[in-house]
Amino acid sequence: MCLQGLYVLLVTNKQSNILEDLETLRLVSKLVPEFCQGLLEEEAVSLCAFDLIFAFDEVISLGHKENTTVLQVKQNCEMESHEEKLHKMIIQVGDCCVPALCRVRLTGLHEAQ
Repeated sequence: MCLQGLYVLLVTNKQSNILEDLETLRLVSKLVPEFCQGLLEEEAVSLCAFDLIFAFDEVISLGHKENTTVLQVKQNCEMESHEEKLHKMIIQVGDCCVPALCRVRLTGLHEAQ
């Protein structure tokens, strides 16, 4: 399927259902402009590649199409996880404490000399 110069390709096998494959292809082609903020250029797709991969993963699971819509995929991808919040908090605390720790060590080195 062509999206203003970009092609979306779905690889299947001989036993797959062509109607389901076309429906999956349509859904995936709707996700590309949704996750690339409407910019259908190669650079925009490259910048949001990981978001697109996660969205495609929501649509196709273990080689089979999930029964989802664009809205459901977008909601699932925007959900925040507890682990992600915890990791961000740890990084933020670490960023705040590093300069203070450096100052303490620096003053300790000056006093030692």
